[in-house]
Amino acid sequence: MDHEWDVFISYASEDKETVAVPLAKLLKEKGINVWIDRFTLTLGDSLRESIDHGLLKSKYGVIILSNNFLKKQWTKKELNGLIAKEICKNKVILPVWHNITDNEVINFSPMLADKLAINTSHGLIKVANQIAEVVYNSENVGGEPKNRTNEQYLVKKNNKPSQRLIAIAVVLVLAGLIYFSVNYYEKYDLLQATQPPKVIEFSKVAQTQEVTEFPQETRLPPVIRASAEQGNAEAQYKLGEIYEYGKNVDKDVVTAVVWYRKAASQGFAEAQYKLGLMYEEGKGVIKDKATSMAWYLLAEKRYSKAAQLGDASAQYGLGQMYFFGRGLTLDYKEAFEWYTKSANQGYAKAQYTLGTLYEFGDKAVVRDQAKAAELYRMAAEQGNVDAQCKLAFMYAIGRGVSKDDVKSLEWYLKAAEQNDYRAQDSLGHIYEYGLGVTKDEAKAAEWYRKAAEQGDVDDQCILASMYQNGRGVPVDYEKSLEWYLKAAEQNDSRAQDGLGHIYEFGLGVIKDNLKAVEWYRKAAEQEYPPAQYHLGWMYENGIGVDKDETIAVFWYREAAKRLDENALKALERLGKGL
Repeated sequence: MDHEWDVFISYASEDKETVAVPLAKLLKEKGINVWIDRFTLTLGDSLRESIDHGLLKSKYGVIILSNNFLKKQWTKKELNGLIAKEICKNKVILPVWHNITDNEVINFSPMLADKLAINTSHGLIKVANQIAEVVYNSENVGGEPKNRTNEQYLVKKNNKPSQRLIAIAVVLVLAGLIYFSVNYYEKYDLLQATQPPKVIEFSKVAQTQEVTEFPQETRLPPVIRASAEQGNAEAQYKLGEIYEYGKNVDKDVVTAVVWYRKAASQGFAEAQYKLGLMYEEGKGVIKDKATSMAWYLLAEKRYSKAAQLGDASAQYGLGQMYFFGRGLTLDYKEAFEWYTKSANQGYAKAQYTLGTLYEFGDKAVVRDQAKAAELYRMAAEQGNVDAQCKLAFMYAIGRGVSKDDVKSLEWYLKAAEQNDYRAQDSLGHIYEYGLGVTKDEAKAAEWYRKAAEQGDVDDQCILASMYQNGRGVPVDYEKSLEWYLKAAEQNDSRAQDGLGHIYEFGLGVIKDNLKAVEWYRKAAEQEYPPAQYHLGWMYENGIGVDKDETIAVFWYREAAKRLDENALKALERLGKGL
């Protein structure tokens, strides 16, 4: 894995000016890429999430252990973050002891005292040299590797262990760490089982609180942001979703994990379940089946206890775990029962999920589209955007309800008010083709634009075509090029073919047959029939490539296999069959 940084430095805020910043400067002078800005730790911060975040983008993590560090409350909750931790090959945390004795560390944690460390008592220059040697020797950063080995710079009580001993020590510490972590979090969760997550009403949170941790947060809903900063677990979870799915911010699964962990550490079961999923899929973290299961187990404990007490959201969560077999044995019947209990209490997510099961008769549920539509309606009336889109679709095609274009439009508009790109796309389609409304290509283009701006590749291609052909908007080749390029960045074959057309005919750009061929080829290799035909045409006529009928026929045949009419006619014209 490529890393943006060689080293990140994590430290207590009190040690910033005396140790962290000077050390960072010394390392930078030695050509080491240092990441420091995001790792100042203050009371209440999560060390473990800071370390996980750092290791995703850095080769090594340096943690400055001091009395200030050990006094933080989070150190006892997340001890595993203080001990050298190898997540995968060449991922190591290097502790630096600062103004602290063996006894002080032993009193705090015998495991921590047994970890190989570098001590600032020898001076920061030597500490910087030792860290630099570790980085250079392992990755050959900035020049030839030194002849000396890492062991002479990793000091434990003045000993100089061999590489084999270091490896054994790391493995033993890691094994102990995993055992401790799983048991600690299980015990902590059991202890807190009757304690609800910290809740602060969004409407009562001051909206003037300054947020400096993540720059993008200035683009987030201010009430949610401020509430999350004040420790609201639900708001923290919502921020995680916003970052995971890129809602009004750039998609950032690493930051999503940070917020999920903040909520999960407070016992918020949905966040614990989400972390299990992130670790299972390797989204924002390194894929880790054991850690995934540990989070699923924590979520299951909270869900089970709360579900038995009648909590609708917990009943839904438990249904999800049974349905997908995450943390529990897959059991569709059990999932259906929990979904039903939750839906009967008016929980919108459960109503929507049950609706999908009844719509398609999936997994131990007899198909009943009328019941599906009713469940969608109940969820939609509570503002569930997925249900609003589904209900609109049901009315559009007459599934489970009488076909009704007016009601379909009504529900799509409600979903679009929540900035749902699917609803915006559907509204564009409705106005483009006049489905239950007066045909209006200008309105269609406006709705397509809203969806395209959210990154929907289909609508980016539609909008590009509308600008190219002047449908609903004035002809504007520059904007057509802009939207095709956005879609092509997502590797969309239609956009690639469109760009080939733009460069072949010089629409708003200097005519460039070489570029045209390049874009046609990208799309043709993705088996897009029009592009295969266009590439065949370029070879048949020697446009942007050497004339070659054999290659032309090859591409015509590829397109003809997919029933492209132009390709079939070209083969007939050349007297060639499939």
